[in-house]
Amino acid sequence: MTPERWFVRELAAFDPNLLAVWDEKKQRWVIREWDVQHGRDARTREGWMRKSSLVMTICYRDDRYHDIGYKPLDQRALDAVRIARFYSENEEVAAKEVDDNNERIERSLDADKELAAKDASIDAYRHFRTHTVGV
Repeated sequence: MTPERWFVRELAAFDPNLLAVWDEKKQRWVIREWDVQHGRDARTREGWMRKSSLVMTICYRDDRYHDIGYKPLDQRALDAVRIARFYSENEEVAAKEVDDNNERIERSLDADKELAAKDASIDAYRHFRTHTVGV
């Protein structure tokens, strides 16, 4: 199986050392990067496995990052390669985004805890204000 021409051109324009190949064992498209010089022998699976390293597997993933299905080569795959390259070259940006997101989650959890405590205190107040013994 070979990738479409437009995808190969776009990938090569982004980085000439990247290649998209169909991995028969995984039954998925993979993006790989050449580690060493390669010739015609690299067109086989054994050739590109020896002379390149895995960048990413193109597939749908669940919330635990497990492979859950086939995903075709399209613009989303190119965008994922670009985003991965950007974050690998700009670790401080990635770390700041992770920290900002963690702070946002903590604020949200704090607000949820505060709301739950408020609800519990209202319920407790109402419970103790009502008469339990008939009048």
